[in-house]
Amino acid sequence: MRFKALNTSYLRRLGLLGDEVIVRLEGASLILQGEKSGMLAIPAGSVDRLRQFRMEAVQTTLGDLPGGVSPSLVETKIWWDGKKKPVLITPYQQHANYAKIMRDFGRQIWTLRGSRLYLGAGPLTAILNLLLVGIPVLFLFACAFWFALTDGGWWWAAAAAILLFFGWYGGRNIISRWPRPIRNFEQFEAELR
Repeated sequence: MRFKALNTSYLRRLGLLGDEVIVRLEGASLILQGEKSGMLAIPAGSVDRLRQFRMEAVQTTLGDLPGGVSPSLVETKIWWDGKKKPVLITPYQQHANYAKIMRDFGRQIWTLRGSRLYLGAGPLTAILNLLLVGIPVLFLFACAFWFALTDGGWWWAAAAAILLFFGWYGGRNIISRWPRPIRNFEQFEAELR
């Protein structure tokens, strides 16, 4: 069983050549093989941290995208052997195989190393997403607040509603994308469904 993932500049520096990487699980090691050449083995016993992230399904008017591409974004980052930079695995084909391989690899890490599994995209992604939405929403709040000061009326309610929306959305965004350790393996499996 295997799946195809996009190659990255970091994986190219590690010797995996080609536009794609073929990923498979052999025993207790995740094997990444370059489309043209190169191979990298990541043993479950040497994983310092594995972070899984899945964004909700993208709604399209076309249904599933052509070529078997999943309408949701999934990625796995793996730090191993004390390396500061993680390997990023982003599948673009065979998403069912991706889920099975990452679940089995995660289970081996859970068994061998304990709580090394995390969920969430990362702190930088969480903060950037909050800023991308937060700045326009705070601008709307400032406008509604200004109108409320100068005109009164229902603008106070609009300003309060915008502020409540920003608090709800900002909290939801930070919590869903901020890295957090899993409490049990079922939580990790649920993220892969």
